[in-house]
Amino acid sequence: MDAGKQNEVKIESEISKELASMPLTVKCPTCRTEVSWEGNPHRPFCSERCRLIDLGAWAGGKYRVPGEKLGEESEGSKKENNDDDEEPA
Repeated sequence: MDAGKQNEVKIESEISKELASMPLTVKCPTCRTEVSWEGNPHRPFCSERCRLIDLGAWAGGKYRVPGEKLGEESEGSKKENNDDDEEPA
């Protein structure tokens, strides 16, 4: 390994050590306050209040996961369900 490559590896190693020693902070998804990740019982939120606000938003339908709506069946699933209703011969 040449001297330039060795210096590069040494610098990368030093940067990795510095980053590992820095406390990780994230922004609360609800209020955007910076909060420590380590030792935070509400992570990624800053508080129980922000956790409950987010839970309420999910319960209220503000956030949705894409997919087929409940109660509506596709043609394929209707056929499968009808096959189950038949008695064996």
